[in-house]
Amino acid sequence: MNRSEQSLGAQNCLPPYSASGGLRGNLFYLDY
Repeated sequence: MNRSEQSLGAQNCLPPYSASGGLRGNLFYLDY
């Protein structure tokens, strides 16, 4: 995933699994 795609994913509440680390990152982004 590119950095631009990661930024868009964060805005859409869709965390990049490669950078977030999977489920823990998913919960982190949802809580954030």
